[in-house]
Amino acid sequence: MLCSLQEQKMELELDFRFSILVAGFRSACEEHQKFYDAPLQIPSLHVFGLEDRVIPDTMSRDLLPSFQDPQVLIHPGGHFVPAAAAHRQTYQDFLKQFQ
Repeated sequence: MLCSLQEQKMELELDFRFSILVAGFRSACEEHQKFYDAPLQIPSLHVFGLEDRVIPDTMSRDLLPSFQDPQVLIHPGGHFVPAAAAHRQTYQDFLKQFQ
């Protein structure tokens, strides 16, 4: 929702160039659905686990169409930020765009 607020210039205090969403998901609140309509242009990296029992991967996948060209890092684990060497490389590759 913060990404949408920034793109719609609804919150002038926000000023970020990218988004990394770990176990991100859409709000179930009907009033919030307007934030997910148009694909957001902000570069995004979506990280989620196939065995996440807090935010199931299906909920994180449902968020992907809200972003234009989302990058995705799926790991086999649960509700945590993966930090194996291969995962770190994905983070580094994503963040290099913004140096």
